[in-house]
Amino acid sequence: MHSILKKSTVVLVVIMFLLMPFKAVAVENFYTHEEEISAGTIIIDFLLIRPAGIVGTVAGTAFFIISLPVSFMGGNVKTVARELVKEPAQFTFTRPLGSF
Repeated sequence: MHSILKKSTVVLVVIMFLLMPFKAVAVENFYTHEEEISAGTIIIDFLLIRPAGIVGTVAGTAFFIISLPVSFMGGNVKTVARELVKEPAQFTFTRPLGSF
């Protein structure tokens, strides 16, 4: 019984070492794969999505100001600011054109 366990462990370790290079290639392809963005996507982003993002950022800022007394009493001002102001502003102004 002990001998079978040792042999199966050795076989499993050898198989893992043999498969490691394939995993590294797969992970590299996953992280370095960049989507090609079409002209239509860029135009839609510029004409529709960005203006909607600006409206969302302004509306989120307004709701943040209105909810500030309540969020201050609740102790979650940073969370509310991040969700209502920071994330919409980042979506609108810092992401590459055409990537959603």
